[in-house]
Amino acid sequence: MKHGVRNTQNGSATERLLWAVVAWEALLVVLLSPLSATGPLAGLGLAARLGLDETGRVGRIVMLYHSLAVPFVAALVYLILDALPFDERIPRLVRPTVTVGYLLTSVGGLSFAYLRAGWIAHGLFLVGLSLTFYAGAVLWWGLSPWRVVRDDPRSESGVAPVRSEPRSESGVAPVRSEPRSES
Repeated sequence: MKHGVRNTQNGSATERLLWAVVAWEALLVVLLSPLSATGPLAGLGLAARLGLDETGRVGRIVMLYHSLAVPFVAALVYLILDALPFDERIPRLVRPTVTVGYLLTSVGGLSFAYLRAGWIAHGLFLVGLSLTFYAGAVLWWGLSPWRVVRDDPRSESGVAPVRSEPRSESGVAPVRSEPRSES
């Protein structure tokens, strides 16, 4: 969004991603609510038909929590990427990574917990969590106010030339950070 102007004809990428997350969360809730052994739909007895034992209950709760919470975190990431200025490469890297991360986390976690899909589903769950963590680390790096200013032209080797910085009394060069500007 630049200077308060929004593309209302097709909707922004952030709006589409947020609608996708909302639809995904609603689908998960609709599919999982009949499986509750204690909720309002417990009378359907689907949990008993699936053979969900009491010993795996805690594990299923952990998987269910992550399968619902990670898409919510992805929605927050989309909002942060839309609201704050970043280098163009940060959103280009973070958006697809967090999207694939929440989808793999949800599908893998729920498949492992409720459908007994096997350890490959658990692996997909862990890969999704790892991708989400990676996207968060890249987002954190993009938000960091202490990134060093690289105003010197880079040499042909791709390395910035070294120059002498004024030193403080402690012998440490002061760190300059680049101010965030509207992109």
